[in-house]
Amino acid sequence: MSKSVSLKEIASKVGVSVNTVSHALRDLPDISEGLKRKIRKIALEMGYMPNHVAQTMKIEEKPLVAVHISSFNNVYVNAFYQELTRVFSEKDDYSLTFVFSTKDPVEVVKQCILIRADYLISVNYFDEKAVEMAKLNNLHILHTGGEFNPQKGEDYVFADNDVGCRLVARYLYGREKTGKYIYIGIPDYPDESLNIYNNVRREIFEDELKKLDEKAEILQFRADDCNIDKICSLIIGGCRNFFCFNDLEAYSLLRLLENRLGDIEKLFPDIEIVGFDGLCISVVGMRDITTVAVDYGKFSEQIYSVVKNRFENPSMDAQFVAVPVFMHYKKKQGDILTL
Repeated sequence: MSKSVSLKEIASKVGVSVNTVSHALRDLPDISEGLKRKIRKIALEMGYMPNHVAQTMKIEEKPLVAVHISSFNNVYVNAFYQELTRVFSEKDDYSLTFVFSTKDPVEVVKQCILIRADYLISVNYFDEKAVEMAKLNNLHILHTGGEFNPQKGEDYVFADNDVGCRLVARYLYGREKTGKYIYIGIPDYPDESLNIYNNVRREIFEDELKKLDEKAEILQFRADDCNIDKICSLIIGGCRNFFCFNDLEAYSLLRLLENRLGDIEKLFPDIEIVGFDGLCISVVGMRDITTVAVDYGKFSEQIYSVVKNRFENPSMDAQFVAVPVFMHYKKKQGDILTL
């Protein structure tokens, strides 16, 4: 095994003091961001590994996999992580712990470093600074929200957004009469992860619709009190087909419509509000809707496989696994449309 790189060697390479290198690698505020980036870049190039990481690697214990959670009120995350916990518990090869944080990604990485986690799983987007800090501390990251920033080298396991959004476009195109489609999304949402995922799904949906009908008109709204009157007017005017960024947005839209108009499905029997995530299949008591679904058990099995591959081959290239999706139709369980 090659000799580990010391802070002194990094300091000599950069031309600063050991104390400056130490503070930069710990992201302390007394070092400028520009110098921090320079020091982290050189440390990575030199193969720096913190002492506590090297020491931990010598101990015969199960690797620790941290799962980031930023909210306990998200039905999708709770259902998904329940299956993830089941799969990892049954395999029993790794210790699994949950890291709760509503702070920025750098703080999440810092928490994982403090508990000496070896791997971090998150649905959230991690910026360049957080990824760089993770690499410096030998902490691998796996994203489960989407494959939307692949140049960083992290691992990705995600529901197949491309196929899912194109299935919805084809389904709604087959029943549309007015040439108008409404996408219910979350533009300008404070969470950057949701903004990225929202934009990608909308763009794929629009792309497929334009292939089917170049004159198709796609309108975007957020499901909130500010937009509900406009949405109601469009429905009354003949619009019937909605694609929502996820199931939670679909349920929000249904609630708002019914508060304004009453039983929306009785008033407009041909209305279709399509979600994404398949919560009505996986969570008992959720209202049945048409939705793009994914098997959470198979999703979790894929995540376990990627984690296992990473531990067995730490230097391997980034892994990208798209988990198959299918259309679940309201009141027609079992129907599957494939590309």
